[in-house]
This record gives sequence, C-alpha cells and structure tokens, in this order.
Amino acid sequence: MELDFAEQKTIRSGIPGVDELLGGKGFPEGSVIFIVGGPGTGKTTFGLQYLAAEPRSASLASTSVLMRI
Repeated sequence: MELDFAEQKTIRSGIPGVDELLGGKGFPEGSVIFIVGGPGTGKTTFGLQYLAAEPRSASLASTSVLMRI
C-alpha cells in the first residue's frame, strides 16, 4: 500500500514557525499529534501557542494535539 501525501489535506497550526518546519503546510487533517520531550523542551509553550491560535482557525478542531508531561 502506498500513501500519497501530496494529495493529503493539511491544516495550519496557527504557529508560523511550526508550519514552516512542516513544509509550510501544517498538520495532516484529522491527525493526532503527540508531543513528547524532556523538561524545558517547549511542550507547554507549544500547547499554549496552539490553544491561543485555535479561536482564529475553526479548522484546528479536526486535529488533536496530545502532550506528555
């Protein structure tokens, strides 16, 4: 089975730096993103920025971000 990611619909995170790291496209629509890392790696900062951006983009509701603290 071959997946064609070029055809996959994406949703911008609302965080310009993250979207840039993801090739300027954002997260795959309907995906679940799991954020992990040690203390001080920016998990909480990412989560707060994502939550602050969400009201500006109703489409973010179809993507879930999970953080392990």
